[in-house]
Amino acid sequence: MTVVEEGAHLVLRFGAWATADLQHWHYDTFRAVWRDREFGTDFATFVTDVDGKVAKVAIKDMAEFVRADGPAPHD
Repeated sequence: MTVVEEGAHLVLRFGAWATADLQHWHYDTFRAVWRDREFGTDFATFVTDVDGKVAKVAIKDMAEFVRADGPAPHD
């Protein structure tokens, strides 16, 4: 999973098969609107470490994704 800035908003991607536009919801939580409408919507909460960097992203009813340093994988 990667989160990138696209234009003026954030986009969440799971490889080439799933992409969601993130809309700010409340504090560190964003509403993920999947571009494939069959996936519906989800909520993604960003958790920061003591330095203020994103340490993980928790997607409600799906999974928690821990930050991996290094280059992002290519699709």
